[in-house]
Amino acid sequence: MRMVERDDAFLILRRLCEEESRVLCKGRCWGWEFFLFGSIIEVTEEKVVFRCSDTKSVLALRLNMENTFFFYGEPREAPGEIIEGVPEEDMMRAMVGIGLPLRIIPNTENQYNERNLPDREKILFIELPPEN
Repeated sequence: MRMVERDDAFLILRRLCEEESRVLCKGRCWGWEFFLFGSIIEVTEEKVVFRCSDTKSVLALRLNMENTFFFYGEPREAPGEIIEGVPEEDMMRAMVGIGLPLRIIPNTENQYNERNLPDREKILFIELPPEN
């Protein structure tokens, strides 16, 4: 995985949207995890909108949050816990990821510094082959 600029991530997400690509949206956010199949239906400067295959469920994520970062690569390059459950045949597909702004909750037992910051929450969009 490699870090990419926001504009580059935007172009990749826009391509997935315009091509109506089948996408696996996988993530871990502040105590909960999700594993969704569907497609990206909207990409703007402010947000990306993902619609689940059932066509009724939608997930929208703001792209313009301060301290957000973007990365590109293949699922096999991502840390194990975030890609858990991704089928082996999809481990070498194109993936764009979003690292959400870092949230640190004050904790008197474990003071954070630059060397021991907690992991960021991440959301991955993995391009899948078309359904037969």
